[in-house]
Amino acid sequence: MQGVVLAGGLSTRMGRDKARIRLDGEFLYVRAARCLIEAGCDRVVVVTRSDLETHPDISDFWRDLHGGQGPLDGLLTALTNSTAPMVSVLGVDLPGVTGEVLRRTRETLAENLDLDAVVLRGGQGRQALAASWRRVPTLTAIQPLYASGQRSIHRILESLVVQDLIVGDEVLVNVNTPEELAALRSE
Repeated sequence: MQGVVLAGGLSTRMGRDKARIRLDGEFLYVRAARCLIEAGCDRVVVVTRSDLETHPDISDFWRDLHGGQGPLDGLLTALTNSTAPMVSVLGVDLPGVTGEVLRRTRETLAENLDLDAVVLRGGQGRQALAASWRRVPTLTAIQPLYASGQRSIHRILESLVVQDLIVGDEVLVNVNTPEELAALRSE
């Protein structure tokens, strides 16, 4: 099982690279890598647009295949570059996701061979950037859709066999703006 931190976004709403933001003294990309390791991933890489500092928990850095055309590009990069049969991904801006929750997505996927993905779901819906994916069937579905111009991960999910793993909304707090970051830090 491989873990991939998705940190290739433009961070336009944040105004600075989210991967380089520190929360509780730790860069968000390192925090996400640690979470994936706690989930049982053997190897963790980061998909990024910029150069980030090396870290013992991170085995490699990959560039988006298509120059950072959104989250689907990051997922496509993760699944294309990986050689593992299953890949767990975690968006850098989801600091509430824990290793235990991601471990449950991985274990559910491993136990159910008919599933293509196990995705975290809260009250606001699915969070496809906190999920475990079966590499080959997902790539088989994504590649032609991406080539035809599709960029929505949620549309891609419609073409796969997906199980949701229900979690509390606090797990899926998404940090996209300075205000959301300030609110998280004040808790």
